[in-house]
Amino acid sequence: MAQKHLAPTRQEILALCPGSQSSPTEVRDWLGKYLEYRGLDPTNSVKFVWRGIELHRASHANLIDAFKQHCGALDCEAEVLARDVHTIIEGSIPPPKRTAFQVYVEALFGYEHYSSLMRWTKPNTGLLGYANCVSRWLGLLDEYVIDNQDEVNRDRSLIAIASPNDLRRKALGTCRHVLIMYMLSSDEATVHVLSKVKLQASSGSASRVYDNLKVSNLLVDMLTAKFFSALLSVGLSLCATASAADCPVADVSIIAHTGDSVGTEVVYNNVTLYTTGSPSDKAVLYLTDVYGIQLLENRLLADSFGRAGYFVVAPDLFNGTPSTVDLNDMTPAQKEVFLAAATPEDTDNLIAVGLDYLQTVKNISRIATTGYCFGGRFAFRWLAEGTGVSVGFAAHPSNLQNEEIVAITNPVAIAHADADGANPAARQAEINALLLNSTTVEYTVSLYGGNSHGFGVRANISDPRQKFGKEQAFFQAVRFFDTWV
Repeated sequence: MAQKHLAPTRQEILALCPGSQSSPTEVRDWLGKYLEYRGLDPTNSVKFVWRGIELHRASHANLIDAFKQHCGALDCEAEVLARDVHTIIEGSIPPPKRTAFQVYVEALFGYEHYSSLMRWTKPNTGLLGYANCVSRWLGLLDEYVIDNQDEVNRDRSLIAIASPNDLRRKALGTCRHVLIMYMLSSDEATVHVLSKVKLQASSGSASRVYDNLKVSNLLVDMLTAKFFSALLSVGLSLCATASAADCPVADVSIIAHTGDSVGTEVVYNNVTLYTTGSPSDKAVLYLTDVYGIQLLENRLLADSFGRAGYFVVAPDLFNGTPSTVDLNDMTPAQKEVFLAAATPEDTDNLIAVGLDYLQTVKNISRIATTGYCFGGRFAFRWLAEGTGVSVGFAAHPSNLQNEEIVAITNPVAIAHADADGANPAARQAEINALLLNSTTVEYTVSLYGGNSHGFGVRANISDPRQKFGKEQAFFQAVRFFDTWV
C-alpha cells in the first residue's frame, strides 16, 4: 500500500526558510511547502517570482497582497498568513555578531541603544542595507585598532606633526585611516589640521578626501555623545559619499521600493513641498507623475535621490488634488479636463516655488531636475537657458512638445520604455532625432525592454525586468547628474 503523503511540519518549515541569497526557485519551493503546511494549494507558489532578498524585504502589506492575489485568500486569511511568514523570516535572521565595538558602545551608552537601533532598522528594509554597510566599516575599524596596536600608537605619535599633504595621501588611500586619525584626535589643533584636507579637495580623486572627512565628522559625533542618530547618518552618508570601490552608487539597497518615506512636507509661498535628503551643496528638483507627491512611490524615489547625496525638493504640482488615473489610461475627455486644470503656465509657477526654495532657503546653486510622465515634460522645459537648472533627466515623458526639446541648453538624459502607450516608439524616435540634429547639448538615451509607461516610479518589482528597469533608470539619472551638475 502506498504511503500516505504527510504535509510538512512546522519544524521543517522553519528549518527550510530561504535566506536572502536564495533563488526564485528555492523561494517558490519553500512557499509551496508553506502553503501545503497551511492546508492551501501548494501549486499557487509558482505565481510567486520573488528572490530571497525580495522575500526578506517584503513588507507586511506586500505579503498580504501576494497571498490575496496568488492564493485567493480573504483579507483575514491573508493577514494571518502574512504575519506568520514575517515571524518565520524574522526568526531565521541570525543575531548580529557581538564585536568589541559593540562592547565599547554598551559600556558608554548601554545595550539598549544598540539593540534599539537593530530593532528600528530591521523592518525598514531600505535602511537595513546601510546598517550592514556601516557594520562592515566599523568591523574593519574595530579589527584594525585591536590587531594593529603598534600602528595605532605610531599614528598617535605622528598625527600631531602631520602636514595636510601627508594626511591627504593617507585619505586618498582609504577612509579607514582618516576615521582612525579622528578617533585618535584629542585636541582642537589636530582636528584643525585634518580640516585643512577638506579645503584642499578640489576635483577628481581629491574630492574623495572631502567625502572621507564628511564621514569622519559623523563618526566623531557617534563616538562622543550622539551614537544613535549619528550611526544612522553615517550609514546614509557612506552610501552617498564614499568612493565607488567602498560603497558603490550601483548598490541597489540605496533604492527604497517599499516601506515608509523619510522626508517631510513644508509649505513655502503657499505651495506644499516634499523635502528629503541630508544637507548638501547639490539638489534634485523632483517633478512627479500625475499621482503627485501624495503617491508613496514618488516619495520613496525622492528619498532614494536623497541617499545618493542630493537634497531633494518635490513640489505638489496639483495643489493636493492629483489624478487617480494614469494619463495613459484616461479617456480623451478625462485627459482634456486634467490638462486644463494643470496648464504649463500654472505648473511652471509651482515648480518655480520649489526652485526658489532650493536657491533662497537652502542656498543651493547646483541643481538637477528629474521628471516622470507628466513631470518629464517639465524637466525639459526647465532645461532652457536661464532657469537655474543645470542638468535634467526624464523617464517616459508624456505630452513633450518639439519646441520644448529644441529649446534646452543644458544636458539631458532620457529613459524610454519599449511598451509605452503614452510615448510610443515612433514618438521616441522623433525625440531622439531632435536631440541629435537640433540641439548641441550633452545627452544620453536609454531604452528599457520589458517595461511600460510609468516604470521609472511604479514598476512591478515582482517582475525582474521591471525591477531592473526602475533601478537602472535611477542609476542612469544619478550618474548623469554626478557628471554634469
